[in-house]
Amino acid sequence: MRLLLLSIVGGIAITLTTLIVGGLLPYDRAAPIRATFLYWPMFVLPKLGTFDCGNADLIPDKLTCIGIYLAIDALAYSSTVYAILSWRRKGMHSA
Repeated sequence: MRLLLLSIVGGIAITLTTLIVGGLLPYDRAAPIRATFLYWPMFVLPKLGTFDCGNADLIPDKLTCIGIYLAIDALAYSSTVYAILSWRRKGMHSA
């Protein structure tokens, strides 16, 4: 249970840190960070046939897309942190 909680907090922290760092940097330096760590669902999901937010015309639709993408980011980063922590924990117990 503690491992799951740590992974959720870690995933949210990675997402928020990326948002904050991307917001503090000038646009020319922040663009690659944002594209790589925050907007990757925008490039992947339309190719899978879901969430084509490039055609969203209204502001509420665009905000909904941003919320979905940030939730996907937090979920993906939480899963990654969980996998890393459980792998390290497994490696520590086998040694």
